[in-house]
Amino acid sequence: GTGKDKGKRHPTIRKGALISAHSQIIGPIEVGENAKVGAAAVVLADVPADVTVVGVPAKVVRVHGQKDDLQIRSIEHDREESY
Repeated sequence: GTGKDKGKRHPTIRKGALISAHSQIIGPIEVGENAKVGAAAVVLADVPADVTVVGVPAKVVRVHGQKDDLQIRSIEHDREESY
């Protein structure tokens, strides 16, 4: 790109991560190991390892393949602070 920002500007995709069709990962985002990004999701914050994110903007819906509401809320709180 030709942007004026210095430093890292592109996503990092870790081992085993699944990026589904038409998803967008914008900026210096890290998608953790074995994480899943749902189809057409727009990722604006880092995706921790072993979680599934979907939607616009992408939100955590599963952790380690399970729907654990308390853990999901905790992860989402941390991700929202990074916006």
